[in-house]
Amino acid sequence: MSLFLLMAVDRKCSSQYVFFLFFASIYMNFITINKFGFSVGADTGPRRSVIGRIYDFIFGSRIDTTLTNLQSSLSALEQQVDNSSVVLDTKLQSSLSTLEQQVDDFSVILANFQLNMINMNCVQIRSNEIDTDLHHISFEQEIANNYQCIHPKDSNLRRCVVTNYYYPLEFCQATHILAVSQCHKLQMIRMHPSEVWNWRNGLCLHKEIDKRLKALDLVFKYDNLTDTFRVQLLYDDLFVRLIRGITKGQLNHTSDTTPATFGDINGRELSLPPNVQPFRKVVWFIAYSAYRLALTHPNRAHKIATETSHTIQEWAEVFGSSHSDVHNESPAMTR
Repeated sequence: MSLFLLMAVDRKCSSQYVFFLFFASIYMNFITINKFGFSVGADTGPRRSVIGRIYDFIFGSRIDTTLTNLQSSLSALEQQVDNSSVVLDTKLQSSLSTLEQQVDDFSVILANFQLNMINMNCVQIRSNEIDTDLHHISFEQEIANNYQCIHPKDSNLRRCVVTNYYYPLEFCQATHILAVSQCHKLQMIRMHPSEVWNWRNGLCLHKEIDKRLKALDLVFKYDNLTDTFRVQLLYDDLFVRLIRGITKGQLNHTSDTTPATFGDINGRELSLPPNVQPFRKVVWFIAYSAYRLALTHPNRAHKIATETSHTIQEWAEVFGSSHSDVHNESPAMTR
């Protein structure tokens, strides 16, 4: 190595050339040492070369430090990924639960909105009819006229189609068979909700009888043999209950002032003009629903209802197979 350096100095070589010769001499020494059994590798001990030791001193500690730092960074990164996964899973689950609750709430709101829209449509249809025709006869007046329930000499009296007797307006008025609030259920029997305002969805009834009809304690059952409608009680306790404001004399057109009971009108035919009837489908729908409710009532006996129709199938057959599409429906009417 000294020889090379002397030659370089003697020839006045450039500094770059001198450095090249210096590192070349070191490389030659390195080869010479390895040739005689000395190595730069991982060997240790007295045979360890000077160049190997210098190599380990310069580069070995840095590699170890770098490797340690890399391992530490990798562990920290793995821990961060695990923590992020837990946090992400928790947030996702929370967001999913919140979203599911919002969907459920929206479904309920939508169902109520649709129901309200149908009811509003029923009312709006009737309102439009009145607004567009100032001479339109009111719903109550239509019922009274078509069923011939207005007294010929006193317009303040109305005839109840059950008792066939005239009462003051405060005791007897035209009323819906299916209430306006239930108009959306007409769709179950393939009728438009607006039909709730049709006069055939009404009758003139004494208020005590109408109250029991709305409570589903009694219904009107169609007799297809005689083409008539008859009163049908559904609960035994109603049979002996008095009807306030109605006497036996009013039922049989005598002077008997004995208070009448609901049992006195059970099976009684409705007094209707020729070729004038309420909607059979509506009457049947209410009767069938009320009968099914009566069968499941836990506290009230209903033997009086089952004496004429012992099963739901027999009751459903009152109006024939034309209504078989709703025979298996659960009770649609509620008290």
